[in-house]
Amino acid sequence: MTERRKYQLMILGTALLFAYVLLTEVADRWKNTYVLFTSYQEKKQAVLNPEKLAEKKMNLLSRKRELGSLLTGGGRSFDQSETGVFEYVNANAKETGIRFESLIPIPSERAGQIKEIGFKINCAANYHQIGRFINAAETGAMLVRINKIALSSQSSGSPLLQVNIEGAAYILSQR
Repeated sequence: MTERRKYQLMILGTALLFAYVLLTEVADRWKNTYVLFTSYQEKKQAVLNPEKLAEKKMNLLSRKRELGSLLTGGGRSFDQSETGVFEYVNANAKETGIRFESLIPIPSERAGQIKEIGFKINCAANYHQIGRFINAAETGAMLVRINKIALSSQSSGSPLLQVNIEGAAYILSQR
């Protein structure tokens, strides 16, 4: 083989290697860049278009209403407010035969659109009534979590227990 032929083969090999790298590496990156750029342009148009923003806001509001109705579903409807929470807790107590000695609200906290409403309950009831009440409260129409419960016997041989319960309900804030 002549020197010129070796040089031509080396240039052809280099050109093939360059074409291979171009097609496998560079073209893929340019394709990804183009896809990202077109996505950016679409998002930019959506943000700048007031009609699309209004439509998106209406869709979000309808989803919020649907989720709120899921929270209040299950037969009875309770208002998504502090009053509604206490009505809900009282309704569960009435169903399970418990009579509160006191129901005390605890200061509320807000995390985004979710509002936590705390409460303390003092009552006298038997063990099974307390179990039914906690089950009804935590599995009912509102999202309620019992955080703390303290049981003590009123007197020896008596089925009644003195009960102190601390819990919280979570509702959607009215914005």
